[in-house]
Amino acid sequence: MRLTVALAALLVLGVVAVGVAQATGGPHGSYEAATDMCAACHRIHTAQYPKLLLNSNTTLCMTCHGPAATGADTNVYDGVYEGTAHGTQQAGLNSGGFAFAVQDTSLAGAPTSGAVTSAHEVEGITGYSPAATMWGAGAANSGAGSAFDIYCTSCHNPHGGNNYRILKDLVSGVSITVTQTDEASKSYTAPAYTKAPGTGQWEISSFCVACHTRYTSTVGGSGGASSGDNMFTYRHRNDAPSGSLLKGAYYTFTAAISLPVSTVNGGPPTSSPDNRSMVCLTCHFAHGSKASMGTESGGITWPGGAGTPNGNSRSSLLRLDNRGVCQNCHNKGN
Repeated sequence: MRLTVALAALLVLGVVAVGVAQATGGPHGSYEAATDMCAACHRIHTAQYPKLLLNSNTTLCMTCHGPAATGADTNVYDGVYEGTAHGTQQAGLNSGGFAFAVQDTSLAGAPTSGAVTSAHEVEGITGYSPAATMWGAGAANSGAGSAFDIYCTSCHNPHGGNNYRILKDLVSGVSITVTQTDEASKSYTAPAYTKAPGTGQWEISSFCVACHTRYTSTVGGSGGASSGDNMFTYRHRNDAPSGSLLKGAYYTFTAAISLPVSTVNGGPPTSSPDNRSMVCLTCHFAHGSKASMGTESGGITWPGGAGTPNGNSRSSLLRLDNRGVCQNCHNKGN
């Protein structure tokens, strides 16, 4: 019986449907003292890769999470959910995808799959660079960012953890806590970003900000008050709950907003001020986007002033075409 359970666990190595809620992130955690799962990834004496791994970092992850893999229902390469228990089958993943993404980029009501136009440059995926720029990283006035070599395990703990989606507890030297609320009602295709009561406005965004330190601001009036940084001088405020007083006016979400927002403990919006907040993932995907850019949005220079690559490559992991994420909240057409 023990062998049967162990072998079954091996077959589903990856974030995939399980029947029991676990605070350690599903099948990536809760190992037994005599687990068989170690051998799925490691060799003690004959490993050919660091960390005693069977294969390179991302390649090993893709043996379960890749396009031809059967070990997990979350195909992060194609950005699609292939299971049925925790989301809509063949729908786009909440994170987007590294090579392809299933998105409704114009809110037309019909998501389609397409090659990504921008993505985090992860080892093992086309477009990878071992010296990609981590935009906005570093101290104020230190340039556009710093070089960074990124892997799946730069963000995720393959052995499990207490954070949402097995996000690491420590990123770039910053301690991260993102409440694990997804196990009981997990959905890989319907975003539900939450924070626990009493945590303030900092959870999922704090994970992004661990690297992109100068992109964020939680200060009221950030768009009109200089940060003192000569490059990231004025910044859109994020993690502001709907109903906040910003520059003398109450900021509220419109009823028609379709972008995912964060709520306290997963609760529904309340009367003004309600509990919804705009977070980094309200506008952006974590893995990659297929959004297309027009003349203006595709011509935006990169931090530091570089004009290329431009066009659709300037989609910046956004959820909607052009800068539709701005219009979805601000609704300047009315």
